[in-house]
This record gives sequence, structure tokens and C-alpha cells, in this order.
Amino acid sequence: MLKPMWKVTLAVFLLPLMLAARTWELRDGTKLEAELASYQNGMVILLKDKGGKAMLSIAKFSSADQALIREAYPEGDKTSTPRTSMPVKPKPAVSTPAQERKPTSPGHPGLSKLNVGSVPPQVTWRIPSTMELSETDLAKYHGKLLLVQFWATWVPESLTEMQKIAQLYPRLSAGGMEVIGVNMDTSWATFDRQNKKLEKPWHSFYDPERVTAEDWGLVALPTNVLIDQNGTIVAEHIPAELLIQALAYYTQPRR
Repeated sequence: MLKPMWKVTLAVFLLPLMLAARTWELRDGTKLEAELASYQNGMVILLKDKGGKAMLSIAKFSSADQALIREAYPEGDKTSTPRTSMPVKPKPAVSTPAQERKPTSPGHPGLSKLNVGSVPPQVTWRIPSTMELSETDLAKYHGKLLLVQFWATWVPESLTEMQKIAQLYPRLSAGGMEVIGVNMDTSWATFDRQNKKLEKPWHSFYDPERVTAEDWGLVALPTNVLIDQNGTIVAEHIPAELLIQALAYYTQPRR
């Protein structure tokens, strides 16, 4: 049944006002005073009244607020958005051996602010003992391939991806690839509990305000950003299945 025309017109005018600055309610009872900035690939970005931004899965919101978000961004549920993929190595006259082919990962949205060839900013995080804000300059990893894995405990796929990387880590580390994580849980206890449970052999930085995710333009989880020995992004996202291939490609001698 169609809505009366006056109701449709009223909704068109009122919806922006309702979303401009309001109280959002999460399923766990938390309330946030913020403005809706965007919704894409299941992730909602809010602009807080007192400054800063928050990125949350839409599943975290109450049913009523989920309906408002989807009404404001009806295309936000799409998971296959355009991305800048890694440049393809020109094909030689003869076929290239599999271990020399540059791995690509089509179908992942990648990053909205950085792309292949960008030099990423530092990682911003909270020190566990004091919860003070700190920064890590990625230049300290120059000379090695670096995989930055964005994850959160409320995204099962990111935990699965982490487990796959952990299985490959001995080979990756021996070949010259380092791994770090960036966690976006809002609860330190939840992050700490899951972090210890995973028993992964690399360090995860705790970033509850999602500062790094915002600086990099993260739009989906999991996202594994691959950075080369010179500190340049060579893949906005690369799945665990392609890491060994990437290691072979980026560490082999160039002709």
C-alpha cells in the first residue's frame, strides 16, 4: 500500500533534520550523540558532537535506528563497490611462472582515502597501561614487507582471516614480511580477551576511536593492507590466500 503523498513529502523534509544531530541507541544500551556521516558495506560512520568520529557495524544499532540509516543510505548494503586494484604486471611475450605473477584481489572495496602508490600515515593507538594516545611511524618497518590487518571482535570474518594469517606467519616472517594489527573494539576488556585467545605472533594496536581507520579511509572488515619495503601501499586489501604469492613476488630479484 502506497503512503499518502503528504506523508512522503514530509518524510523527505524531516529525514535530514532527524539525522543531522540526534541520539543513536545501540543494542547494548549505549547512546551516542552524533550526526550520521555515511553508511557503506555494513559500516556506519558517525560524527560526534564533541569532535571525533566513530565507525560501527550497523548490526550494533537498535532496529529503529537501523531503519533510519538504511532509509538515508539505501545503497549502503552493497558490498561490491569499485576499488583501485594493484597495477597488473605487463605480460611478457612468453607466459610468466605462477610465482612471478603479482597477486590481485578484485571485489574488495579497499580504502577510500589511500590507494596503490600512497604512503600511509602513522598508526594511532591507545597505550594499554595508561590508555594515553600514541603514534607509531611505519617507517620503522622499512626494508620489510608489512601487512597491516584491520580487525574487530564483532566481525567474525576478520577473526577467521587472522587465524589464516597466523598459520602462514612462520613462512611470511622467514621470507621478510612483518604483520601488525589494528583493532577497533570500543571495549578494552573485549579486545584483550580475544587478543590473548587468538595467540597470534604479532602485535595489535588498540584504536577504539578508529582514528587510524578514519585516516586511512577504511570501508570494510576485514582489510589487509600490504606495504612494500619502501613504505608504499601495493595492495589496499590482500586476502590471506595470496600472501605467500605476494611474498614471492615482492622479494624476488627484479630483472
